[in-house]
Amino acid sequence: MNSGSTFAVHLGGITAVTGYGQVDITGTISLNSPTLAIDTTGYNPISTAKYFILVDGSGSAISGTFAGLANGSPIAFGNFVGTISYTGSFSAGTLAGGHDVVIYNVASVPEPNGILAAALVAFGLLHRLRRGARRLRTAL
Repeated sequence: MNSGSTFAVHLGGITAVTGYGQVDITGTISLNSPTLAIDTTGYNPISTAKYFILVDGSGSAISGTFAGLANGSPIAFGNFVGTISYTGSFSAGTLAGGHDVVIYNVASVPEPNGILAAALVAFGLLHRLRRGARRLRTAL
């Protein structure tokens, strides 16, 4: 896959092929900085799941990476962020010891409105604590 091309995959469950997109390749896999596009429409990925999206059935090492995604890099998609590994092993179900591309450690990203609401609540509590401390000093 070359730069300028896109590898699109849908995550819709935890089972390869029927739940999420997986391409099984026999032979050499060369990633020359293609874009990785992950879609999760209608599905909330599970944080403990491993999504093996490219499986090298020949046992050859994958050369190169997706654009801007070194081994162990975070990857954002939709309202989620995960981590990518190029050394996973689909047959063993592990993140290392193989030649497969796996997305793992997926977590939801809080919406900006949720962060703003939490900050306002914290500010309100801090203001109330400070006001109570002033009243206590005045009473003493």
